[in-house]
Amino acid sequence: MKSSKLRSLNEKNKALKGENKLLIAENKKFEKDLFSALKISTGAKARYQYSYKVHTKDSEVVPIVILSDWHIEEEVTKASVNGLNEYTVAIAEKRAENLFQNTLRLLKKEEADSKITTAIVACLGDFVSGNIHDVLLPICKLQPMQAIMKVQEMLISGIEFLLANTDYNFTIPCTVGNHSRVTPKVWIATEQGYSLEYLMYHSMKMYFAREKRVTFIIAEGQHCYLDVFNYKLRFLHGTQFKYSNGLGGFTIPVMKKIQKWDAAIPAYYTFAGHLHQFFDGNPRFLINGSLIGYGTFAMAIGAEYSTPSQAFVVISKKWGKVGVSPIFVD
Repeated sequence: MKSSKLRSLNEKNKALKGENKLLIAENKKFEKDLFSALKISTGAKARYQYSYKVHTKDSEVVPIVILSDWHIEEEVTKASVNGLNEYTVAIAEKRAENLFQNTLRLLKKEEADSKITTAIVACLGDFVSGNIHDVLLPICKLQPMQAIMKVQEMLISGIEFLLANTDYNFTIPCTVGNHSRVTPKVWIATEQGYSLEYLMYHSMKMYFAREKRVTFIIAEGQHCYLDVFNYKLRFLHGTQFKYSNGLGGFTIPVMKKIQKWDAAIPAYYTFAGHLHQFFDGNPRFLINGSLIGYGTFAMAIGAEYSTPSQAFVVISKKWGKVGVSPIFVD
């Protein structure tokens, strides 16, 4: 009996010694970690000596301004959209002025750090609402010819403003929108021949004919392509994008269209308007906002609210698309 108890006590004693040995080992480890932590906190120093390098503007970029969907003569009353927006011809004129002023600010920011020899001002259509739908007649405060003449004056004034305040060249790719047509429906094969915007673009081209810093590229079809550095850019109005407010909104239909177009002419990036919602579909496309902003039609179809804006994009010679920003106009 005594030997059995003695054996049991010996086994317990042996187990306790083992536990004690483990605790001592863990304690030494904790002491070592604590000592290392204290050493870091008390012995930290700036081991690396950084220096500031003065920028030499050795990086070159091309800024891109996307203009579309102004609808300058279409009126939006506060009451019709629950106070979310208001739009008149006078407000359109003021927003256009703000647009070009804010564009210049963004251009100057890029110019401070990068070399700029050329900027792009893309005109992608629907600058007027026209009379393509009967519902537009009571809310459009100018007739189509009056509206197209006024928006031409606004665009020319904006380009002149940018020319006067910069020293680089401007390339202006142009595509027509669906609202400027004089036919009941869009005639795809001959759309340009029945578009007031097509006439306006050529009129603007003649106005700037003697300005060597301005180059117009007026699309004869739905797409306008432009090579910037080694990147092919696609510009269009965006009438081709169809969707029914499904999951993912317009992103999936837009990507499907781009994939099909790329099978024929691969493009690095696609710019479009038409949908009145600023959206950066990185890395493949950008949807421009609108000058008119939120209206009764957008509210009726449940379109997402979007602040009146246009788009500003920067293409780097080395890195491709490096910046996207809305240009707010209010």
